[in-house]
Amino acid sequence: MNDLRTAAANRLNTAQSALTSALEFGADTAQHHAAVQAAERDLALIEAQDAGQMQAAKEDIEAQVEEQARREVEDATAAIHAELVELAAIVIPDAHIPVALAMSVQRAGRALQIAQEAEAAAHTSLRAVQQRQTDLEAQRQAIVTRRAAGETRDDDAGKLLLIDADKEALTKLIDERRQTVNQATTATRAAQTAFDQARGQLQTAIATEHHRCLKALSDTVDGVLCRSAKATAKDYNPLLCSALHIWRPSLELRRIIEHGR
Repeated sequence: MNDLRTAAANRLNTAQSALTSALEFGADTAQHHAAVQAAERDLALIEAQDAGQMQAAKEDIEAQVEEQARREVEDATAAIHAELVELAAIVIPDAHIPVALAMSVQRAGRALQIAQEAEAAAHTSLRAVQQRQTDLEAQRQAIVTRRAAGETRDDDAGKLLLIDADKEALTKLIDERRQTVNQATTATRAAQTAFDQARGQLQTAIATEHHRCLKALSDTVDGVLCRSAKATAKDYNPLLCSALHIWRPSLELRRIIEHGR
């Protein structure tokens, strides 16, 4: 974000804060509305000019995502390899997991975090204007109660009109921020679903590759056993050794082959 955009954003924040403050304390809001609109126009123009810089920043983030995803895949394949090494000191099948799946998880995770932060901010903003409306209603009721008791002041009518005007403006603002909350909640749910799906696809890919490697290892061991058994049978000499020296599958191995466990 360049200095011009930062300055424009600061002006917009300042104008919005001033408008909010005016609403909260019952000051004139006309000039503040105009200041907000002008700041929004300035910021929109600068943001359009910064599109090229934002694209470069996105490419940098994409590179970070790819690097983190690559590390996650490397950790997963290393874990599979380590397990296979413990099973047999033979040529170990290489595990292959698409980096794109892990990248999807990284992107979805970042999107979920952004959505959650936006939803939290939306709720905070809504509560603030709701509290201001509650405060205005309390002020109005205090004036009405006082006047009903016979105590009137010259500026009561003006205050009531201003309170009603601000309440009306706040009602619209509450509706807008409630809609923002609903949209943010929907976005968070969608982001959570996307993250869960991406994570599920990655976990499925890891589990599938894990099983494939174990099957490949079993096939390799089976080849080693067959070659060893054939060599043992070929070299068998009943004059030199007993039948116990011929290799046969163990009961446990035969049970696994026959029953799958």
